[in-house]
Amino acid sequence: AREAEALIHELGIKALPVCPFAIARELDIEVRPLPGTRRGVSGMLLHFDGSFGIAYATYIDHDGFKRFSVGHEIGHYRLPGHPESVLRNGAHTSLAGFVSKDRYELEADHFSAALLMPGRLFDSAMDKAGSGLDAIETVSGECITSLTATAIRYAQRTSDATAIVVSAGLSVEYCFM
Repeated sequence: AREAEALIHELGIKALPVCPFAIARELDIEVRPLPGTRRGVSGMLLHFDGSFGIAYATYIDHDGFKRFSVGHEIGHYRLPGHPESVLRNGAHTSLAGFVSKDRYELEADHFSAALLMPGRLFDSAMDKAGSGLDAIETVSGECITSLTATAIRYAQRTSDATAIVVSAGLSVEYCFM
């Protein structure tokens, strides 16, 4: 999150929503959509001959998902040690969503959340929106992020007693409190 906040400061971003596509352009990274038929990956970071590219999934037609995926790949590009670890073959595929146990994937997820919902700007939006699910929905719209990512960021930043539980069937996938 600190690395994302530093990038926000470096680029002089002072308002929501934060556009990961514009950030990629500032970093000289080409961004392209993957075909809608390409499933099983949310994003890719590519490196060839000194140039970087990001490809993002379109099989889920949700702007928050696409933006989070691009932010995640910017995380792999920007976080110390990530390019060397994830780009050994010139390409890296990711599946965003805080479900991986891989350190680099989790770090890139947290980077993306902090990039799209930087602390000071997010806190200000959250203060105006109030508390609870209504506030999360309001801030999600302002940040153009998914409800899940916004709820997790809300739980991390609010002083209210909050728990976010993501489950599938009878199994808890993960939670943030």
